[in-house]
Amino acid sequence: MLTIRETEYTSQEHAALAFSRLTWAVDEVDGLPAIQTVEMGKDLVGILDKEEMAFTLMFPKQLFYLIDFQVIALGNIKLRGETSIINIKVKLGWGTLLHIVFLYAVSALLIFVLTAEFNIEAIFKILLLSLPPGMATWWSYKKLNLMESKVEELFNVG
Repeated sequence: MLTIRETEYTSQEHAALAFSRLTWAVDEVDGLPAIQTVEMGKDLVGILDKEEMAFTLMFPKQLFYLIDFQVIALGNIKLRGETSIINIKVKLGWGTLLHIVFLYAVSALLIFVLTAEFNIEAIFKILLLSLPPGMATWWSYKKLNLMESKVEELFNVG
């Protein structure tokens, strides 16, 4: 997975108390393949490791979406003095990354093939064929921001 953003938050809560927020807000599953196929009642599903104070969070897979934009947050909580440090890495899943790269590649190929002559019709084709990869990029950016705001809300930081 490709790390898109890495953020470090400082919380005034003890590390164990901050980690306990995860247990009531996240549906715990056993592994990543299970995360990709579940649809539960809570906003986030994830893997929680209480000994290491580490976690992996993901939005549950939506039933009616054609392309599932997988945004994964990997994090850990460390105690530093009286405060706790929450380190979050927000990543795109491999499937999402491959979908976006595929859309860009196909669009570039079609633009190259269909616009042999550059005229007003070619400009329209270029704009039309640039729309799907642009929308996919915008949607993944929106999902990244949503994941980051959910984590900030969960730990009451930000």
